[in-house]
Amino acid sequence: MTQQSLPFDVGDELLAKLRIAVDAMGLKVAAAECDLSPSQLGDALAERDRKSLRIRPLIALLRVMPADLRDGILRSLVAPFGFELRARKPMTPSEELAETRSLLAQLAPGLLPIIDGRVGR
Repeated sequence: MTQQSLPFDVGDELLAKLRIAVDAMGLKVAAAECDLSPSQLGDALAERDRKSLRIRPLIALLRVMPADLRDGILRSLVAPFGFELRARKPMTPSEELAETRSLLAQLAPGLLPIIDGRVGR
């Protein structure tokens, strides 16, 4: 069994928070974000027939759910390992520019020289 196909075993608290988040989003919306049918997601959250929620659908849900629900789920996930969830510190303008240029170089390398020419670099 590969790591990708291993079920994501969640604790009771985490599973309860996932259920709350899916209820808040709506089962159909949440299932569509995970590329699952509503019945598949419902079965996984209800732990029917030894079904479990896999990593990819969990990540997809975390990306689109409200921040307060996401943060509660992530806290439940990391706390048993002795970690705490902290918000990322805001970037300085120079850090943000460096990160933007790095991403632009990766995602649209042909665009970076055009921008540099326009801004006089």
